[in-house]
Amino acid sequence: MLLLKTVRPSGAPYNSAAAATGFRWPLVVDAHVVADHWNPLPVCGGGLHGLPWGEGRADCLSDEADAAWIVFEAPDESVVAVAEDGGGKSKCPEADIRYIGKRDDAVAYLLEHGAAGRAVVFATITGGDGSTITGGDGSTITGGVNGSISIRRWDGKRYRYAVGYIGEDGLEPGVPYRLNDAWKFVRADEVQR
Repeated sequence: MLLLKTVRPSGAPYNSAAAATGFRWPLVVDAHVVADHWNPLPVCGGGLHGLPWGEGRADCLSDEADAAWIVFEAPDESVVAVAEDGGGKSKCPEADIRYIGKRDDAVAYLLEHGAAGRAVVFATITGGDGSTITGGDGSTITGGVNGSISIRRWDGKRYRYAVGYIGEDGLEPGVPYRLNDAWKFVRADEVQR
């Protein structure tokens, strides 16, 4: 399974509790990483945390311009979904780094390596006429004639889907859309990433 996370340019986690341990992610592709502490319970802490297949809570990732975006791989059976605080992330005891770089390239890597068809955060997805497409929080979605678009977003308590139908409510085919803070689809160039 591939997981997505962000770290500081030094490899330090953004989470202050994790950073206080002194743990640093090696910023080297193919590096094998082992958590300092492993707790197999479905709670935060005690493992390497990330969004499985890039799906989950975008607020678990940093929007800092200099953030390092990491895609790491762990055996499916070793990945534990974190249930507390609404979930939206998972953890594993050890993993191999597969990609390090900027957000859009990390998302593209995920989509090219098994995450296509999933609600990947910050994805840019285009569908043809009559298509139904879904993106994760922060995604940009473009639908074709008579298509439907949806974005999955965390509302603070649970995941919800905003759904739009091309040709209704002012949604036009071939136009990229994102969700604004009021959960309405607006032209992507009207919403800051």
